[in-house]
Amino acid sequence: MTADLGLTVRWAVVIVLLLLVGNASGDPSLVAHYTFDEGPGETVRDSSKHGNHGRNRGARYVKGPAGAGYVLRFEDPDAYVDCGDDPSLDLTEPMTIELWPSSPPAPPPDAGGRGSDPAG
Repeated sequence: MTADLGLTVRWAVVIVLLLLVGNASGDPSLVAHYTFDEGPGETVRDSSKHGNHGRNRGARYVKGPAGAGYVLRFEDPDAYVDCGDDPSLDLTEPMTIELWPSSPPAPPPDAGGRGSDPAG
């Protein structure tokens, strides 16, 4: 597994653990909704009616695409968001989890024009 893939997998796992259920903060079945709009800090605010605020443990807030809002970047292998243990997070029924994973852009081809073939 490459470092980039590992980073993406860890990020996806952490986001999955955030348990995003439903598609809007007004949805009564929504148990957690994290927008990261609060920006840098320890608290990750939940905008659902349950108030399942998380604690950022090592992830880094960075500006989102086109400078809009924030996203969390999990560069440290020990980084995570602790969302607590509220009973609303004890999900036993089918659920929907929404996440928008992102990976770093691919490196440019070799400047010498040989691409990635080491035998060139």
